[in-house]
Amino acid sequence: MTDDSNKVEDFGDVLLSTKDDCMFGHSRETIFKATAMTLILAGADTTSLTLTWISSNLLNNRRSLQLAQEEQDLKAGRGL
Repeated sequence: MTDDSNKVEDFGDVLLSTKDDCMFGHSRETIFKATAMTLILAGADTTSLTLTWISSNLLNNRRSLQLAQEEQDLKAGRGL
């Protein structure tokens, strides 16, 4: 927390507020960039793996695929 008791620091604020200019042999900016990239890539990888897993399971179970299609048609419509 900072001097202002109403301000809540997030993860990025904490990383940027470190006093050390060099951590683990790397600059503070390099550590921050690497951490941010890891978080972004991890989120994207998790999403793609989850969608692949769901698609695979639906394609291997015709009844579940049919139910999913019916629900999609009901909630979002057929489209074009």
